[in-house]
Amino acid sequence: IIEVDSTVIFAGSMPEEPMFTSCLSIIKDAMAKGVDVVIDTSGTALARIIELGNIYMIKPNLEELSHLLGKTFGNDLSSIVKDARSLCDRVQIVLVSLGENGALAVTKDKAFHCKAKPSDHKVVNTVSCGDYLLAGFISEADKDLCKQLQTAVKLATARAWGLTENKQWSMVSKEIDVEIHLL
Repeated sequence: IIEVDSTVIFAGSMPEEPMFTSCLSIIKDAMAKGVDVVIDTSGTALARIIELGNIYMIKPNLEELSHLLGKTFGNDLSSIVKDARSLCDRVQIVLVSLGENGALAVTKDKAFHCKAKPSDHKVVNTVSCGDYLLAGFISEADKDLCKQLQTAVKLATARAWGLTENKQWSMVSKEIDVEIHLL
């Protein structure tokens, strides 16, 4: 049922062996059909999937990226970009969730940081903000990397601020200002 030029997302906890081998097989089959494969998982499963190469995108948070690369990161964005870029021989885009500090989108040639500007809104719920970040990014797949990241951060911020519960996106997106920087 997978069509060429589709995006297939593999997200959540991956099963242990022997079932994980079946998951790898499904991912390989999807890639062989010419789709963009997006991975949002962590730990050993993420490392093994990246080993396959030719992954369109991964979406680790900073802790997951630290575990993957065996490094601890502080607030130095250039260091995070440099190390995330080390994955770009096997992954086209590394989308790193930084929690209240926004997100990074890193490719072999470009890197952007985006963060919501201060607001009177308060954080009410951070559950699934990473999922919202990924959904916002993918929803703008036909746009450039900068626009994708802006939408992603706006949507994740809207979730954290509780603005996604009963408002339309066209209204919510206007309530959130973001700053974006080329790194």
